[in-house]
Amino acid sequence: MLTLDEAIKHCEEKAEANRGAAESWKREGFEASAADCEECAAEHEQLANWLKELKELRTREALREMDKLVLKPNVQLQDLLGIPDACRNCSNHPSNGGSGICHCINGLTPTEW
Repeated sequence: MLTLDEAIKHCEEKAEANRGAAESWKREGFEASAADCEECAAEHEQLANWLKELKELRTREALREMDKLVLKPNVQLQDLLGIPDACRNCSNHPSNGGSGICHCINGLTPTEW
């Protein structure tokens, strides 16, 4: 599986290769083939640009999330992990160092187990 950076690089390489192929086809007099390669190059370039935009958006979102943590020092790890309120004080819940056999998610309190 490709990483986002690898996908960007792949698209840029394909765009460059297709531009080179288009030039070769033009020199040989095959305008239709050259046009196909130019179109493919443009599509790969557009895809690379979209992937770069996605990468930038993901980076911005990650920075926003980090800013939330830095700006709000009282944020609890359980809040970030989406731990249900019923589990927050359960000694068996994994988020509290428990074994992972937690019944409070099903609405039971420790006294009802």
